Amino acid sequence: MKFKEKINKINEVNLNLKDYLKESLKSDDKYCKGWDYLKNNLTKELKDILTSFEYWNKKYNSEKVEVILRDYLIKYAENYNLNEELKSQLESFVYVWNDFKRNLEEKEKENKLKEELTKRGFKEQDILNEEELKKLDGLKVKCVLDISKIGILGSFDKKEELEGKLIYSDYQKNLMLIPKRCRTRGYLIRKRFYYRELKK
Repeated sequence: MKFKEKINKINEVNLNLKDYLKESLKSDDKYCKGWDYLKNNLTKELKDILTSFEYWNKKYNSEKVEVILRDYLIKYAENYNLNEELKSQLESFVYVWNDFKRNLEEKEKENKLKEELTKRGFKEQDILNEEELKKLDGLKVKCVLDISKIGILGSFDKKEELEGKLIYSDYQKNLMLIPKRCRTRGYLIRKRFYYRELKK
């Protein structure tokens, strides 16, 4: 589902910005105060802002906060001088919706990848069923899996397509991919992956 469609399905509340933020703080979330409320309720004005190019064109959260406050002032004739608690909650709003959009985009990307790989004859494999994994032991495959990489900002996972042999590790209770022509290293498969069996 596209981001804009998802936004339009969120419950709409008839509140001004200050009351919306206050209402979110009444929530009894254990760790992140009001985050569930912020994810599941939006004002019409916030829906408009969240579907605007200008808002998502801003790189930093502080700039997005400024867009929200400016839009409320210019478009909706509502000027807010928020106290520290409400300003912090507005920053939480920006963080929550950054995360929401990123997760949605990742799911869409994963669905497209799955569709493309299925057309190429790959099978999707979850890693939770130990018995199913054991059946794949010794198979020569082409495999698409997450490989850990190290970059400037730290470690991250990147999907790669590799050819090799699947080996079940009793110690790890999981599969490893030993790449073709490689004897000294393999990749432990920690997440859902895709494979296509190769002819021997």
